[in-house]
Order: sequence, then structure tokens, then C-alpha cells
Amino acid sequence: RLVFFGRQRAGSGIPPHSDCCNYLMTAHLGVHVPRTEEGAGDDEEGEGTCGMNVAGKLVKWEEGKVAVIQNAYPHHTWNKTEVDRVVLYFDFWHPDLTADERRALEIFTKIKAEGDATELSRRRAAGEGGE
Repeated sequence: RLVFFGRQRAGSGIPPHSDCCNYLMTAHLGVHVPRTEEGAGDDEEGEGTCGMNVAGKLVKWEEGKVAVIQNAYPHHTWNKTEVDRVVLYFDFWHPDLTADERRALEIFTKIKAEGDATELSRRRAAGEGGE
């Protein structure tokens, strides 16, 4: 599955979105998490805070701890501090999936990725861009 370090720059945010994949779970291991500024309080998205909202629930990263979310739910992040936030991001199969379901999804995603790459190549060859 997917693993990478994700950095969210100071003063930035990721707008609300859904990944539409209820068969995957996403984990965020806090690597470098800005501390909430003195006097910022625990208000969601307040100045001096860094966090995530998943389906209306506040999630705050902590260094060395893992936050697991179901990214099929609407979610967004913010970093209203002066320091970049870094997490190790990785996804994994939803624990309720059977082995057969996981194999079927692996085949489907491979075929879809191959089809997407073929379509992109076709568009580029035809001068359509495809970016």
C-alpha cells in the first residue's frame, strides 16, 4: 500500500474532501507536530493550532502517536502555526475486508491504473495533452 512523509506548511490548509474509498484506512504518525501556541485554546481551526477534522470530529496529531482515520468521510486539515507539520502517512486495508475482497480490489486498482496510463499515453500521442 501507500507510504510517504507528508509535510503541511505553516499557515496552510487542505480543503474539505473525501477520498471515496471506504475499503482503506489511513494512519498518520506524528513526526514533527507544532505545539498549539500559548493562548490559542483548543478551538478547532483557531489561530496557532494544527489539526484535522474528520466527519465533524477534531483530530490532533501528537509526535510519536498514530491517528487512524476512515478517509471516505469528509475531512480537512489546517496548520495555523508558524512551523511545518510532518507526518508519516500510510494506508492499509479496512480490517473488515476478507482476503478475497482485498485480492479483488488489488486486481481492480491495477487494471484501473494501467487503463489510466494507457489513456494518458493515447491523449499525449494525439496532442490532447492529458495533464
